[in-house]
Amino acid sequence: MKLPASKLPMIPDMPNAPESLRRIAALHRELSRRSREKDKRYFLGCRDAAKAHPGLSKSEAAIINHALVQLGVIEIVRPGEQIPDGLASEFRYLLPDTESAEEDHDEIPA
Repeated sequence: MKLPASKLPMIPDMPNAPESLRRIAALHRELSRRSREKDKRYFLGCRDAAKAHPGLSKSEAAIINHALVQLGVIEIVRPGEQIPDGLASEFRYLLPDTESAEEDHDEIPA
């Protein structure tokens, strides 16, 4: 997923969030958009999440996912199975579908 930084989600209360965190948030946003579930839940494993930003390990992706939960960006619907070939975690994206840095600069003139 090659998005310009201006299209990445803004993280509430963290205006200078690292790009790696914002790229994984963008992946969550896209999976939510594509979800066919009524409540927009989706599966995402840490190995796949790590592919959102060059050089991330699955462990770093897991840490970022937990940070995104703490920041109110996503919620864990069901934790994944910590065994080989286990099910991935199930998430729900909580921010507005269109939240991005680009929109942050749209101000209404006084």
